[in-house]
Amino acid sequence: MINNLMSIGIVAALIFFIVVTALKVFIGVTEKDHAKNIIVLRARAEIIVRALDQTNIENNARKAIALTKLGKIAEEWKIPLSTDQASDYIESALNTIRQLENTKNTTE
Repeated sequence: MINNLMSIGIVAALIFFIVVTALKVFIGVTEKDHAKNIIVLRARAEIIVRALDQTNIENNARKAIALTKLGKIAEEWKIPLSTDQASDYIESALNTIRQLENTKNTTE
């Protein structure tokens, strides 16, 4: 009887350990994927903003185009992205580009 209880306890502990380890691995992979997605979206937003910055399109239309393009990229890569998040990425890219331009202009 005691041997059966010990065997059940050992098996239960082993299953618990396996489940916890699997969850840690899954969470680690998910976090890496999320970080990669952020890098992809930030880089793509900057490329889009730089490209649209070279056009004579009105600012509101540029932003709408940028949001659409970034949304399509997120959809293609199967990255969940809300309109607010896309807007934040576009605004951040624009601010980064403007800061770099200001830094470049002040050093010249």
